[in-house]
Amino acid sequence: MLIRTFAFSALMGLVGTKAIAGAGFTLVDSVRNSLSVYTVPAEADVYLDGNLVGQTPFQTFDISYGTHRVEVRKFGFSAVIDTVQLLYGHHVARNFRLQRPGGLSVQSMPTGASVFLDDERAGVTPVDLVDLAPGSRRLRISTPEYHDWNQKIVVPESTTIIVNVKMVSKYGTVHIHLSPQDAELFIDGQRAGFGTTEQKLEVGRHTIEVRHPSTNYPATTSIYVGPGTEFYMGTEIGKTTFSPLLVSIPLPGVGQIMDGNPGEGLLIGLGTLALGMFTYTTSAAYDSRLAEYNAVRERYLNERNDEDRIVSYREDMLYQYDRLKRMHTLRVVTAGLLGVLYGYNLVDAFLNHRISHRIFVLDRESFLKMNPSLSEGRVSLLFTIGF
Repeated sequence: MLIRTFAFSALMGLVGTKAIAGAGFTLVDSVRNSLSVYTVPAEADVYLDGNLVGQTPFQTFDISYGTHRVEVRKFGFSAVIDTVQLLYGHHVARNFRLQRPGGLSVQSMPTGASVFLDDERAGVTPVDLVDLAPGSRRLRISTPEYHDWNQKIVVPESTTIIVNVKMVSKYGTVHIHLSPQDAELFIDGQRAGFGTTEQKLEVGRHTIEVRHPSTNYPATTSIYVGPGTEFYMGTEIGKTTFSPLLVSIPLPGVGQIMDGNPGEGLLIGLGTLALGMFTYTTSAAYDSRLAEYNAVRERYLNERNDEDRIVSYREDMLYQYDRLKRMHTLRVVTAGLLGVLYGYNLVDAFLNHRISHRIFVLDRESFLKMNPSLSEGRVSLLFTIGF
């Protein structure tokens, strides 16, 4: 009986299936995937994997499981792109708030700088970037010889932001007019040319030297070159002056200070003062020892009767004489050192009286009168080299 019932059920199921198929129906899996897309505002076009499938609000059950690309577009609004992951038998819903596009108007000084938006080249300045999706973007402006400008920019909805950037240069410019023309320019110890020259230097401190055959050592100065700054400098041969030499006679070291060597001048001045005081002290001590020696010698010569006193005076006299001799040697050495230092002071002042090592800061009008061939600048420095 059980076998007959099972056979009948199977037969009826087979007949029923054929009847449904014959009626034009297709059997599908009862487990389906679905996707819903909603937007504010509505009636936006929905693209699924690049194909237009409808408008929002949108729902479909005819979608396979896996990864799909969903794009929503509406005229006057920024497009929205998203990726959805459908698992077997799951339903996924997406809600999007559409925003009107913003823009960026990018300008720079200097112009012609490359503009990168989120590391993608977007043009050169000046440039208008339109139809940008609102939100945070990375803006970079780059041009040779200037530091890159990087900043995060929030693009607002329905608004164009003006970005005006003044680029920071990596270099400054130094214009130098050398007079006479055979004077040679050195920058940071490296030869930089003769006559009038223009040097592009990195931002920072630099040493400028001007050398001429008529001088014993170069006129030197240190300048700080700022980003994009320009220095206009000039040199000339100064007038002969013996003032440093004349001042060095009564005041050792002052002549060197006048020549632009304060360190050497202070050493000479302080050294001369110390040796002079020490020489005076040793001379006074020598005179005191000499007086003591003469007193003992006088007692020794006048003593005739007491043999013990004669021996004692003689020993004391020899002791005083030995002290006197050492003091005399010290006095001679000190005086000699003082003489050598004072002589060096005079010779050095004489040999270097031709070099002033002074730097004159001129106003623009005075500088241009001296150098009419040079363009105008904000800072003017002048070396004076004497001989």
